[in-house]
Amino acid sequence: MELRSLAYFVLACQYYNHAEAAKAEQISPSTLSTAISALETELGLELFVRGPKGLVPSEAGRWLFQQATAILQAVETAFSGKAISTALKVSSPLHFMFGKLSRAATAAVRPFRLSHPEYYAQVHFRSPLISAFDTSNAENTDILMGYASQNGSAQEQFLFDDEWIAVAGGLVPDEDQAPLSPEDLRNYSLWLPPLLPAEEARIRAYCRQHDLPAPEMTSEDVGIFTRLKQAKQPVLLLAPHSLLASGISRNDLAVLQLQIPLHSPVTAQITTKDERLTVAAQDFIRLVREELNRQTVTLYNPPVSLRDIQSILTLYQCRNMSEAARRLNQTQPALSAQLRKTEQLMGTALFARHYKGLHPLPTAVHKAPLLQSVLNLADAIRQGAQQIAVMDEPVIYLGLSPMAMLSPVSATAISRAISEWQQLCPHVVLKVGEAPAQFLDEHLRQGEYSIAIHESVALPASATLLMDMGPLQYISDIDAANAPLALPAPADSVRNAIMQLPEAAHYQPVLETQSLKLCLMLAGNGYSTIMPAALADIISSAKPLLQHNLPDAPHFYLTAGTSGTRNLNEPEHILLACLRKAFQAAN
Repeated sequence: MELRSLAYFVLACQYYNHAEAAKAEQISPSTLSTAISALETELGLELFVRGPKGLVPSEAGRWLFQQATAILQAVETAFSGKAISTALKVSSPLHFMFGKLSRAATAAVRPFRLSHPEYYAQVHFRSPLISAFDTSNAENTDILMGYASQNGSAQEQFLFDDEWIAVAGGLVPDEDQAPLSPEDLRNYSLWLPPLLPAEEARIRAYCRQHDLPAPEMTSEDVGIFTRLKQAKQPVLLLAPHSLLASGISRNDLAVLQLQIPLHSPVTAQITTKDERLTVAAQDFIRLVREELNRQTVTLYNPPVSLRDIQSILTLYQCRNMSEAARRLNQTQPALSAQLRKTEQLMGTALFARHYKGLHPLPTAVHKAPLLQSVLNLADAIRQGAQQIAVMDEPVIYLGLSPMAMLSPVSATAISRAISEWQQLCPHVVLKVGEAPAQFLDEHLRQGEYSIAIHESVALPASATLLMDMGPLQYISDIDAANAPLALPAPADSVRNAIMQLPEAAHYQPVLETQSLKLCLMLAGNGYSTIMPAALADIISSAKPLLQHNLPDAPHFYLTAGTSGTRNLNEPEHILLACLRKAFQAAN
C-alpha cells in the first residue's frame, strides 16, 4: 500500500467516474484505474460500486476514505515546514456518508493549517463498518459537529439546515412527482432509520402535527435500502438528506420532497476548555461554513512514500546512520540520500551530525509523533481491511443452542425468520451449527459465528432479547413429587445456573444426560427435572404436571448475540432484523 495509491483513491471518491477524476489530476484514466485495482487487490476489498449516476464508494470505500484522508492530511502537515505542536480534534456522532457536512469539514482542514500553522485539524465521523477503529469519541474532542440537541444550547453554533426527504420503496412513484402533502403521506407506511433522540422527537412531532401515522423505527441502517427496494407495500423512508446521501447514490430509488418542509439544524459546538485552542476552533468552524457553499475537490500529492517515513523514524530512534541502515536493510549512502531528500522537502534540517552519530533537532522532535501516526494509520487500514474482507464473504454462520430449538415458539420463529431472510438475500449462503450456549459465546468471540441464538440469565450489551423463557422450575408428574431427578450435564447452562443456587446441594441428579430433550421426556414419565418455564409445555405426559419455581431461581432469556470485534455487514443486519420481527410476532 502506497500513499500515492491512497491519494488516487481519495480523488476518485469525489467523482462519479474515473475519467473525470483522472482529468482533474492530469493523469490518464488507466493510471488511476490501475492504481485503484491494485489497492483493491492488496486490501481484498471492493472499494466502488455502480450507482444510478456512476461509480460511488462502497461501504468499505467510505470507511477507507476517512482513513486515507487522515493519513494524507498527516503527511501534508508533517511536510509543511512548520513545527506542529497541537492537534485540533473534530468529531461527529454521525456516520460518514459523503454528505454536505463531511465534505465541508474535510475540505476545511487545508485552509485551517495555512492560517494556523501551529495546529493541525483531525476530522473523524463515526465509522460505518469497524467499531474497533472508530475514533469519533465525543469525550476526547475539541469540536463536536452534528444535529442540534433537543432543547438547543447556547454553545451550539448553526452551520446549515438539513432538509428531510422521503425515499420511496414498494410502489415507487415517478421521479417528477410533486412534493408529498400530508394527504399523500397517509397512503404509505412510514419508516425511520436509527436516529439520535432529538431527530426522532422532531419527526414524531411533525407526524402528530399533521395527523400522520406513527412511523416505524427500523433497527438497522446498513440493510435498510435492501428492505426498502423489496418492500411489497408502499413505503416511505423519512430522514434528513445527509443521513441518506450515500445510500441514495448507490441505489435506484425515488427521492421525494415534503410539501410542508421539515429541517434539522446542523451545529458545531466547541468543547475544549483551552482558550488558545478555542480561538483556533472558532476559525475552523468559520472555514467549514465557507466550504458548505462550495463544491471543493481536495487533491493530495504526497511527496514521499511510507518507506521514506519509516526510514526517517528509524533514524530518529537509532540516532546512528549505520545502525538505521542495518535495520532497514539499506546501504548507508542510500539512506543518507533519503534523509537529504526529506530535509529538502521539509525545508529544514532534522538532525545535527557529529562524530557520535545523529542528534535530533527540535523540528524532528515535533514531527516524529505525526510521522509515527502515519504508520499507525497504515497499520490500522491493513487490520481493518482484513476484518471487512471477512464481513464481505457471501456466507453467514448462525449458531443455535439446543434450547433455542426445543421450544415450539422459538423454533417456529427462527424458521420463519430464516425463510424471510433467504428471500431478501438469495445470493448469501447460511450455514447453521448447534452447540451449547457457553461454546457459542466462545465461537462468537473467535469470529466463527456471525450470530448466535442461545439462552442466557443476563442480557449482554451486544445481545438482542428475543424471548422470555421464564424462571427455572421443578417439573414432575403430579403423582411423583419425590421422583428421581434427571438433569443436563454440568456443561449445560441450566445445570450451571442450578449449581449457583444457595440450595444447589438439594438438587443432586440420579440421571445426567447431554440431551435436554431427554430430560423433558423423562419428566413426563416418572422422573422430575429442572428447566425454564417456557419448556414445560412440550413435556409429553398423560398426567397433569407438578410445576413450581425454585427459590431464588434465575430468569432465562433467549438472546441473539453478535461478535463484539466488528460491526455486522448488510446480510447479517437483515437476518437480525428478521429474527426480531419473527419473535415479536410469535410473542
